[in-house]
Amino acid sequence: LRAARLVFTNCQETQAKRALRALNLEHHFDGIFGADLMAEVSKPDALAFERMMSHFGISKDDKCVFFEDSLVNLDSAVSVFNMLPVFVANGKECHREGWTVVRGELDLENVSDAASAELLALLKDFCAPVGDS
Repeated sequence: LRAARLVFTNCQETQAKRALRALNLEHHFDGIFGADLMAEVSKPDALAFERMMSHFGISKDDKCVFFEDSLVNLDSAVSVFNMLPVFVANGKECHREGWTVVRGELDLENVSDAASAELLALLKDFCAPVGDS
């Protein structure tokens, strides 16, 4: 089975949908969880993660890859929820052992920073077109 691809954002769901549509990426994702559903909390608050996971039926035992451009949000995802971190660097530096760092365009055949073959498999699954299994 293909893993679910979800957007977890501190902006409103409608903003995320507009951005994904404008970038022609909307069809690559199965759901969006944003500010409207988080209510009074936001990332990196653990309660925001708990609400998102509950909403989509994700347990702490499920394997999750978390793509994020905020180190603070990644720290929460890793330390509280044991998610596999992928830092989208956008020119920022990250030197954390075991973390995958994406700089620029992701070439799945040459991910030198991948923590394990399992992470590479999850990344390939993430990038597979919707409908593939």
